[in-house]
Order: sequence, then structure tokens, then C-alpha cells
Amino acid sequence: MDLVSAEEMELYLGLDSGDGGSRLSSIISSISMVMARFSGRDGWGPASSRTEYHHGGTNYIATRYYPIASVTSINDDPDHEWSSSSAIDATDYYASTERDGMIWFAGNFTLLPGGKSVKLVYAGGYSAISAVPVDLKLAAQIQIKKEWDSLVRRGAGEPAGEPGEV
Repeated sequence: MDLVSAEEMELYLGLDSGDGGSRLSSIISSISMVMARFSGRDGWGPASSRTEYHHGGTNYIATRYYPIASVTSINDDPDHEWSSSSAIDATDYYASTERDGMIWFAGNFTLLPGGKSVKLVYAGGYSAISAVPVDLKLAAQIQIKKEWDSLVRRGAGEPAGEPGEV
């Protein structure tokens, strides 16, 4: 999922509907992907079920898709067998449904040490472009505008209308 829609971006750029075309759509997708990678995410969603494996030895898990909609299960098993006996009770952790995608464990609870010893199944990601926070959307729009303006200066992305009009 992209951080902004073509329609939102055309409005931001002062273009008529549809004038951005495939070039604008491509820039939107590229910038959305770069921003995801830069922020340590696998992508922006949409919200769906995810399975991730994390290292143990901590009292938290930082998910790769957020916000967290719900946690299905967490298994803590250095032997990677993922049996029901390795399941962590939901009362032993708190899943932040805010923008940070963090799962915190209660009290002195610490995950067992081990590489990829924690299996997390959860639903995460933004439900729709409209759910993307305004500040994140604005950061994407600013970068997309820079890329678009660069194309227009080179004559490759000139929108409909008089030459030089943006």
C-alpha cells in the first residue's frame, strides 16, 4: 500500500485529476517503499495477518508492520518447535495499538535467549490510505513533490496545460 493516493498527490501538486498519470503513480510507490525501508518496515500494509520470528532475550518485541490490530499468538521457544507449551499467555504482555508497533512484557518477564526463538502471529498495518497519520503522509508528499518537480524541470513529467505551469 502506498502512503498517499494519486488523487491526494495531484491535489497537493495543484494538478487536475488524472494529470499525474503513471509517472506520478510510480513516484508515489517508489517513495512509499523507500520510506518503509528507511524506517525499518517491510511495507505499509494493508492490515493483514503476519507471522514474524524475533530474537529472544528481551522484554519487548518491535513488530515490522504497525499499528498492531491484534495479537493472535506469541511462542517463546529456542528449540523452534512452537508447541502449545511454548505459548505466552495474553495476560503476560501488552500490545501497543499506537503507531510504534511494540509488544511489552509484564513485570520481570523476559523472552528466552535465542536466535529467532520467538514466533509472533498478529494483524498489523494501516487499514487504508486514509488511516496513515497526517505527519507521515505529509513527509511522503514533500518527497514525492521534489521528485515530481525534478521530472517537470527535465521535461519528462510535464502535466497538461501550458509549458512551465505546475
